[in-house]
Amino acid sequence: MALFGPSRKQVARRLISGFNAGDVELVDSSITDDFRFIDSGEGVIAGRDDFLEVYDRFTELVPRFTIHVETISEQGVEVYVRGRIETDEPEMARDTHWRVVVREDRVCEWQNYTRAEPVPFALLMGYSSSAAAD
Repeated sequence: MALFGPSRKQVARRLISGFNAGDVELVDSSITDDFRFIDSGEGVIAGRDDFLEVYDRFTELVPRFTIHVETISEQGVEVYVRGRIETDEPEMARDTHWRVVVREDRVCEWQNYTRAEPVPFALLMGYSSSAAAD
């Protein structure tokens, strides 16, 4: 636990709260400029601006999306979360795990792991890392 400021678990929970509320401003204030989102299909969305653009579109397409945390633990700069996604989109509703990397009271990396068929979030949302590089 941090001596001054939130613990890494609290930082991860703040981002999860933003995701659960569909609150783009809370998500924005919870992530670093160089934030990386890695979906279960190993697609990567790199950078705060690109992620927020994709996330804003996601909240319009999937208005009911909730992460239910079952366990959360901390090891070094990483936080490990186990839980379930609840949504009206059956292909996205599942038990899953996340690895969250925290730096200076913000999340710099969010990675989703699942045993089920991976959901290529970045691809589904029309994000291409090669397009971002152009």
